[in-house]
Amino acid sequence: MPHPREATAYLDLIEGILEPALDTQGKRITCLTPGDAFSLTKRLQAAVKAIRKRNSEIYPETHPMWGKSDYDKLVIRQRDCVVEVRPARGDNLEERLNVVIEDIIE
Repeated sequence: MPHPREATAYLDLIEGILEPALDTQGKRITCLTPGDAFSLTKRLQAAVKAIRKRNSEIYPETHPMWGKSDYDKLVIRQRDCVVEVRPARGDNLEERLNVVIEDIIE
């Protein structure tokens, strides 16, 4: 059965997993079976896709949120029975590696 295409169908996931994952280091959800974890992963991905679609209908093409979602910054990954949702690393490479990157000026 295909996933719903409306973002309102995923309010439980948005409010319970995606939104809190943005404000923390992420969420780890342990499912009973790998199949359940796979289904949850696909529903989370479908929720983000539905929000992107909704934003492309709400905002004009010139708006920065057109066809995008606040949740695009999240990594959704499944390992066996566990689904992890966390902010993507790499937003600030210097901070993550504790280094300073400078341009070469000659």
